[in-house]
Amino acid sequence: MNTAARKPKLGSASPSTCAGLSIALAIMLTPHPARAQAVDTCTQELCLAGNLQGRDGGPVCPAAKQAYSSIRSFDAFGAFDPITTAYERNNELQTCSDFANEPVKAQITSELGGLFSVP
Repeated sequence: MNTAARKPKLGSASPSTCAGLSIALAIMLTPHPARAQAVDTCTQELCLAGNLQGRDGGPVCPAAKQAYSSIRSFDAFGAFDPITTAYERNNELQTCSDFANEPVKAQITSELGGLFSVP
């Protein structure tokens, strides 16, 4: 009885290998929905300023608030850090080059910057 391992023939593959490759190819070729575009920081600023005045801002604002709220910092123990979060969110708003709105950016940062999530 020959107990030596059989060498596969060059160019042959096991059925399980072929099935795995077929599944991987099918996943790669399946169309996926387009990812949402990032919200512009100036849009965030406008929506958040409207939020402070009690306005909803229209259909783009929920995504703008979510983008702003997703900027969060945590300390070394894993606790939410509102001070660092406000600093990082302010830095994000500063990328909008509308210098006339510096007081608005300051108000957004002071009232919403340290919250875990924007209401």
